[in-house]
Amino acid sequence: MLNIIICEDDSKQRLMLEERIKQLHISEHHAVFSFGEAGTLIQFCSHLKGDFIFLMDIVLENDASGIEIVQRIDTLFPHSVTIYISAYLDRVTDIFETRHCYFIYKPELDMRLERAMKKAVEQLTNKKRTLTIQAGGVDIMIQSEEILWIERIKRYSLIHTKTETYRTSESFSVLLERLPATFKQCHRCFVVNFGWVKKHTRTEFIMKDEQWVPISRGYSKKIGEEFQQYVYSAY
Repeated sequence: MLNIIICEDDSKQRLMLEERIKQLHISEHHAVFSFGEAGTLIQFCSHLKGDFIFLMDIVLENDASGIEIVQRIDTLFPHSVTIYISAYLDRVTDIFETRHCYFIYKPELDMRLERAMKKAVEQLTNKKRTLTIQAGGVDIMIQSEEILWIERIKRYSLIHTKTETYRTSESFSVLLERLPATFKQCHRCFVVNFGWVKKHTRTEFIMKDEQWVPISRGYSKKIGEEFQQYVYSAY
């Protein structure tokens, strides 16, 4: 089941969002729920099963932050993606502190909503993809969304996740064939997952766990263009 969750404190806009979403063909099995505040939303969703698409207003009643709520959602609901919605463009840069798949400027809702929902469904599909590797004679299944980056040392690839590092003899080329398009090689010895990047410079990626992944000169131009395309595709 796909659960589509709206968090919007303005009752009229909340109802309008519900109606717009119901007009779209999203999936055969989905349900739409809407909330005016985050506490009830999180409590309700904790009893649901399946995947989640959250449509989150950035600024809620009493200046509550939708961005802070999404930080909690990322932990509580790993099989979820977030679409931010706001009438305030000055808050857009703050959304990069969390994972999200799209930003909709409210005056452009009719133009952007269907595109945003399609991208959210696509990302959920990618999130379900698992990478199976052989390590020490054992098959290990790793959720691709949990991989931050991959490092090549001598004859081994080290797959760094949020909690563990796995070692396999499989090459970058073999691994990249089985990973989503958010994974890109940025160095002879490094592959980065754009989904975990917090900041990009000419020479390195700063990850959301504050680790850094180097960018070599030979990859600098191409990886810069690919990352810009990834960022811009969210709008």
